[in-house]
Amino acid sequence: MKTITIIAVLILGIATIGKAEDARSPLIIDAQPQWTVKFEGDKGIQFFTIARTEGEPAHMMFSRWPAPGNNDQIHKLVESIAKGFAEQAKLNPAIKLDSDQYVIEKIKGIEFSGEYASFQVSNGILQTIFMISNGDGIWSGQYSGSKERWIEAIDILKKIKKS
Repeated sequence: MKTITIIAVLILGIATIGKAEDARSPLIIDAQPQWTVKFEGDKGIQFFTIARTEGEPAHMMFSRWPAPGNNDQIHKLVESIAKGFAEQAKLNPAIKLDSDQYVIEKIKGIEFSGEYASFQVSNGILQTIFMISNGDGIWSGQYSGSKERWIEAIDILKKIKKS
């Protein structure tokens, strides 16, 4: 009987540890198996890195925007960041944009929505800057990869849920 009790306590303890580890992430990210999701942070800085590990490479990273905010602020913020990126790219010879023109489009997800600005880099890479929110703060990030992988990345963003 003691052995069964000890085993039950150990199993419950391990299950609780697993749940605590999952609860540490403020978001639930449902990505396809060829993408890896890494979370770093606590109640301070919270940062996600999502990379495509199979086939054509693509990288996405995002973190909680440090200032309070919601969906109403996203358009102005994305516009401002995109404009700044386009201006800085002109000054940086390492960044060769096909054009300093960008397109801003909407992301409409299950719980989170927002906008992104996309730039075509001369080496065939798509660079995007995005912000999403569920009304309780903003998450800001960027993506680098092909247009095809961006479609997969948008799908990941659309399925994000709050933990």
